[in-house]
Amino acid sequence: MNRLLSCLLIGSMAVAAVSCKTTASAPPATAPAAAPATPTPEELAAKAQAEAAAKSLAEAAAAKVALVERGKYLTTIAGCAGCHTPWGPQGRDESKLYGGSPAWEKGRSGTPNISPDPETGIGKWSDDEIMAAIRESRRPDGTHLTPHMPCAEYHALTDDDAKAMVAFLRSVPAVVNLIERRPANAKDGMKTVTLPPATGNVDVVTDPAKHGEYLASILRCAGCHTPEKGKAKGKPYAGGNEFGPK
Repeated sequence: MNRLLSCLLIGSMAVAAVSCKTTASAPPATAPAAAPATPTPEELAAKAQAEAAAKSLAEAAAAKVALVERGKYLTTIAGCAGCHTPWGPQGRDESKLYGGSPAWEKGRSGTPNISPDPETGIGKWSDDEIMAAIRESRRPDGTHLTPHMPCAEYHALTDDDAKAMVAFLRSVPAVVNLIERRPANAKDGMKTVTLPPATGNVDVVTDPAKHGEYLASILRCAGCHTPEKGKAKGKPYAGGNEFGPK
C-alpha cells in the first residue's frame, strides 16, 4: 500500500514538473496589429493629383516621340536630306546631315543649313517661321526662298504634318556649316514661287486615293513624271522627261 502511494506521488510530481516546464517555455502572446490609418481627404487628393501629373507627363512624352517619328517619315519621303546635306566622292556626308550643301556650280545657289544650329542653321527660327519656309517659300525676313525649294508641292502639307517636320528637324544634331546665301538668278533657271498662306489643308486618310494623292504631292512624283515638252506636255504623270547627259 505504501509502495502504491509512493508511485502515485512520484507520478503526480512528474506531471506537475512537465506542466510547469511547458508553461514557462510558451512564447508570450502577440498583441494584435494596429489597423492602418485611414488617409485623409487631403492625402487622397494629393495622391490623385500626383498620379494624374505622372500620367500627363508620360502621355506628353509619348506624343512627342510619335510627332518626331512622323516628322522623320515625312522628311524622308520628301527627300530633304538629299538636297540639304553635302555630297562628296564617297556619297552623302552623313556627319553633316541637314547641314546644307554649297552650290555645285559657281554662280548658282546652294541649299541652306536646316539643322538646329542657331548661327548657321535654323535654330533661332520659330516653328511658324520654319513652317512658312517649307510650305510658302518665305523666310523670316519676308524674302522668298530660291525656286529649287519645291514649296508648291509642300504647300499641301497639313498643319499637323508641318509641325511634325519641324519637331524632327529640331531633334537632329546641330551642324555648324555656313552656306552662302544668294538671290535666285538666271543660272538657277527657275522663277521664284509666290504662294498664299497654307491654311485648311487636310489629309483624307480614310480615302485611299485622296491619301495617296496627298503623299504623292509630298513625294513630288509629278515633278519628274510630268513631261515638259511634246504632245503630253503638262499632263501629270504622263512621263517622257529625259535625264542625264544629252
